[in-house]
Amino acid sequence: MIGDHDELPVGTLVPFAGPITLATRDDLSRRGWLPCDGAEVTQSLYPELFRVIGRAYGWPNDSSKPGVFYLPDCRGLFLRGVNGDATRWADADPPPPRDPDAKDRTAYKNGNAGNQVGSVQLDGFQEHEHVYAHVVQAGTVNNTQGTMAVATINDEDKTTSSVSTSGGARAVPQETRPINLYVNFIIKCRHHRARHQAPGCHMDDEPLFPDDEPLFPGSRR
Repeated sequence: MIGDHDELPVGTLVPFAGPITLATRDDLSRRGWLPCDGAEVTQSLYPELFRVIGRAYGWPNDSSKPGVFYLPDCRGLFLRGVNGDATRWADADPPPPRDPDAKDRTAYKNGNAGNQVGSVQLDGFQEHEHVYAHVVQAGTVNNTQGTMAVATINDEDKTTSSVSTSGGARAVPQETRPINLYVNFIIKCRHHRARHQAPGCHMDDEPLFPDDEPLFPGSRR
């Protein structure tokens, strides 16, 4: 179970398959984990985590809240590795960065911007064209049954507007996305301070911290 082994460094972010409820918040906090929901936390409660992420994911910039910083907010987002100095596998000289818009990434709640951990990026769809065959009327011919149109194929046409149904309604969703699965993300916030356990002995039903140990803000004791 999460927290029973403490090899993972503080700041590790992993998917969590369960829902985030008051009960799971309490249990995760006791085991040294917090949900990545952008909540406010303090340096005094989580000094190890602050040493790792600092204010990369934002802070309130409010003199009445000294020592407060934000947890990563991964809700509804895909995760992407920081570009750093990585380049694409291309013949161009110099090769372009893997994230061509890395320097334009924005800050969330006063956090990091640009090519840094914690920066965010809105959805995008690269501009492109589709060539399609367009049937046009080239002329008419007369036969014994009357006048008949003669069609030809023009394959030079390109799409110049959004794709829609015949009625003008949207034929696509509001974002470009791969098939996906919802999970929650949690972050290692401090090292696990479990009591000594004899080999083979499990104490999952016992608190991992004393009663006066602060839990996640807003959670029950």
